[in-house]
Amino acid sequence: MSIERQAKELWHKTFKDKVKFIDEFFDLYYTPDTFFHTSDKGKLTCMLFATPYRLSLGENILSAAYICSVCTDEQYRSRGMAGRLIARTEEELKEKGFDAVFLMAADESLVEYYKRFGYRSCGIEQSGVYDKKDMTSDCKGFELIQSKQFDMELFNKLAIHRRNTTIHSEKTLALYRNS
Repeated sequence: MSIERQAKELWHKTFKDKVKFIDEFFDLYYTPDTFFHTSDKGKLTCMLFATPYRLSLGENILSAAYICSVCTDEQYRSRGMAGRLIARTEEELKEKGFDAVFLMAADESLVEYYKRFGYRSCGIEQSGVYDKKDMTSDCKGFELIQSKQFDMELFNKLAIHRRNTTIHSEKTLALYRNS
């Protein structure tokens, strides 16, 4: 079985996403530049995606990668594979010129796990729709940019079923809208 097929099966088994969503995600992001994995005699053991981003911090535009979909086959867990894969991925991304790497823990229990690899929490997410008048001094240095359109149905779906989802392109928006 191909690594791609194994990756889709591991994703489905781990995250319980619909096959259609997984197929569409892979259509968008499965490339040698974004998919990182380990295997044992042809069997996929651990995987993650590192999707490219451009982060704007004040006057600076950073080339960043968003690490997502980190998962390890049940038979290979508790062996440090995910940690080593994250470290290897970070090193490869650094060699390719990326300025930053970030991730979003799927739930609070994973925050401590990722801290072991040097990640720091930037805060706990809060769902909601905000306006500039809602901004406080806590938001100093950030700018709220108005969306061209707001899809309340999609927002509610993501807020309830896909915590910590980040939409960063029209293609990704379509992926989540169709899932």
